[in-house]
Amino acid sequence: MVIAIPGPSVMFTLSRALTAGRRTALLNVAGNATGLVGQVFMVAFGLGPVVERSADVFSIVKLASAADLIHLGAQAVRRRHALAEAVAKRAGPVPARRAVRDGMVVGALNPRPSR
Repeated sequence: MVIAIPGPSVMFTLSRALTAGRRTALLNVAGNATGLVGQVFMVAFGLGPVVERSADVFSIVKLASAADLIHLGAQAVRRRHALAEAVAKRAGPVPARRAVRDGMVVGALNPRPSR
């Protein structure tokens, strides 16, 4: 059942696809994959066991991820138009660099506990 619940990366990509279009969503996916590669390098160089064994470090990573998602949500709320306009048309285009950067941050700061 847990597998059926989408995580922050999937929810972020879906929301970008619905609001800004396929191109922006694909750029978010590319950025997210790049952020995941960053996690792989951190684990390869020994940071994974430190985060795994230290509840404080893991909490810091989780809080940083939550702060980033809250920041992105606040940006969406600040930039929203009237509800009728939002339903009638898509949000403005998101610059490619920003879409990739946002995806990277979500991917890099999305902690995945070991199983």
